Amino acid sequence: MTLRQGVKFHNGEPFDAAVVRLNWDENTHVQQPFRAGQFLTFKPGAQLEILEPYTIRFHFPAPDGMALVKLSSMHIGSRQFWAEHGWGEQSW
Repeated sequence: MTLRQGVKFHNGEPFDAAVVRLNWDENTHVQQPFRAGQFLTFKPGAQLEILEPYTIRFHFPAPDGMALVKLSSMHIGSRQFWAEHGWGEQSW
């Protein structure tokens, strides 16, 4: 997947492959069902690979026809969001 260059978060941080990776890791490390239902949770073994600063590749353990729906439902926050607030019960 090629990310659009020049996109920034509200605080001016760049939207790049590294922040997508951060969000992927934060959203997938907790093995719990997605809040809208288990069908939106990525299967164990799903991985994100950074190829270039604006290019990523997803690896899924099996074909996943819902992958784009799952990605569109995933929270994407800035580095500042993750540093200050985080996600999940441990951050409340």
